[in-house]
Amino acid sequence: MWGEITGPYVYEPDESREYAHRRSVQWLGKLSRDTFSQGSLYELGSALTLFEIKSFADEFVRKFEATAGRSETTQPAGGDDTGETVVRDIAETTRDFISKKMKADLKGYPLEPFVADLFRAMGYRAHATRAVKDDGIDVIAHRDELGIEPPILKIQVKAQESNIGADPVKAFFAMVHDRDVGIFVTTGNYSSAACEFARTKANLKLVNGVELVALVQKYYDQLDLKYRQMIPLRRVLVPAFEIDGE
Repeated sequence: MWGEITGPYVYEPDESREYAHRRSVQWLGKLSRDTFSQGSLYELGSALTLFEIKSFADEFVRKFEATAGRSETTQPAGGDDTGETVVRDIAETTRDFISKKMKADLKGYPLEPFVADLFRAMGYRAHATRAVKDDGIDVIAHRDELGIEPPILKIQVKAQESNIGADPVKAFFAMVHDRDVGIFVTTGNYSSAACEFARTKANLKLVNGVELVALVQKYYDQLDLKYRQMIPLRRVLVPAFEIDGE
């Protein structure tokens, strides 16, 4: 979110509110973090409550000026310089980095063997099917050695940022047998109609870009070395705050 400060500073202690130090803000728009370069996100991830954007100021101005639509909602803004803020910034920067690396280095077909390796990291026996031209099914995963014990996971992979509609999801699910499980994986998201269709199918799971990043984080240590080199991460010790349900 980005906006303009429209009111004077006020101190309003209230147990129902998280922050007592407040100023009114007119929110002007909203931009995804994926819109910005990695360097600008590092600068944006300051541990300070108030800080100045310097090196990437022109980039922020260009992005904001190009944003269509303006919101008239006025809300108070506040914040505090705490360890929780630092941890949250680190978590967001890490998720942004993983997402950008996947979208840049795993476009199209390369995402398929990556997803197969991710499922192997999760404990499955998995392989990409491009070599056998199994149309519509990009990855097959199973628990047993021979791949004959149900459920067999049939996975379709789409490296795209736009929403996946209901029709592609329905076409994919038509290839999933009753005893199998269909998993649709995308680096983007799904339309509401696609999500509604999936909710009616017990053996269909939609995995969006946010969930895919979370799986990469969870099983990162078990990924193949070439993928860990492609998405280089280092574990650090941070204060043990709960961030976004983690």
